[in-house]
Amino acid sequence: MIQKLIVPDYYREFHCIGSSCPDTCCGGWKIPIDEKTMKKYRALGRSGFDFHGAVDRRRRQIVMKDGSCPLLEKGLCRLHRDLGEDYLCRACRLYPRHDEDYGSVHERSLSLSCPEAARLILKREGRLTFREYMGRGEKEAEDPASRPLFAQLMRARKQMLSMLSFRERPLAHRLAMILAMSHDMQRGISQGKDESLHMIMDRYTLLETEKGYEWFLSKTSSCMGRREERYDQMAACLGLLGELTEIYPGYGRMVSGWMDVLYRTEAGFADYDRAVRESEGEPEIEIMLENLAAYILCLYVPGAVYDRDVYTKVKYCLFSVLCIREALTAEMALGRLKKENAMGREEAEAALLRLSWSYSRQTEHSDENLELIENALKKRKLFSMKSLFINLFG
Repeated sequence: MIQKLIVPDYYREFHCIGSSCPDTCCGGWKIPIDEKTMKKYRALGRSGFDFHGAVDRRRRQIVMKDGSCPLLEKGLCRLHRDLGEDYLCRACRLYPRHDEDYGSVHERSLSLSCPEAARLILKREGRLTFREYMGRGEKEAEDPASRPLFAQLMRARKQMLSMLSFRERPLAHRLAMILAMSHDMQRGISQGKDESLHMIMDRYTLLETEKGYEWFLSKTSSCMGRREERYDQMAACLGLLGELTEIYPGYGRMVSGWMDVLYRTEAGFADYDRAVRESEGEPEIEIMLENLAAYILCLYVPGAVYDRDVYTKVKYCLFSVLCIREALTAEMALGRLKKENAMGREEAEAALLRLSWSYSRQTEHSDENLELIENALKKRKLFSMKSLFINLFG
């Protein structure tokens, strides 16, 4: 079978920075060991190689001790350093590369959970583009990429990225348009009108015109400036992060700290409103959040070919951007409290990178946590389109 390989333009720029990495990928997770590598580890064990208790042979996984891999020494893996890349298990060898297979279409990307990958993803300046290659893949009995819905989802992703890159307009407005388009697409999908979704998308191209943009603002103006409602709703959003099983060590304490500085102060909303206003206005930060949204849309929108739910995937994108934006507001407020001065641009960008990769480790690397968030996005009124508009515009 001829298979098309699609990668984002930054994919081949990645190189592991080893001991220079600010947050090693060897922490917090249980890493599965493939059978081929397990045979090598058994042979190494018989020859006297000391794994320092890192390899659980019965469960076939590398286990952490005190939140870190026992094979890690001064930021470098002993196996990689002493024996070479061939002795890494498949998970360690491929990370942070991520594969999604849709039959005749195969996509590869980088995971935001890697600090160096996060830098490549979030610090890029231009519009995201893709590179395509042709190759051969294993024959599949059923090819998801042949479904009419898949072609529509790929077009939708392209259009969402186009709308997202229109930087003459505030990021909040661009994200709101993308959410509205996914909402209308979902209605068509639920009615079984996969082949006619292009008509919905055609309507949304009008929003890229000045007249269409003004019409959209008039329709959503009632959601603008409602910061007190944003205050209550975003507290609940961060509260949802606090409900997750802890995957990234210390994430629960981080969430509690953000809640304290934003929502549990003596002056309440007045303190929050000041913190939000003082954190706004940095164009570099808005571009990084735009790139974050592009990353999530690229990764998740095509997957709606399986569960037919593009709306929830776009809501997950907005939820992620909103939570990380809110966490950055908290970090900047904490910086002012501790140092009695404003966080500089470079410090804010570094904080946003750290918040993004830690969020990814806490959510994207846990099926349980992703399912909890997805269920909340589907069922809680907190995540209605109107509520998300209020949080974006507030």
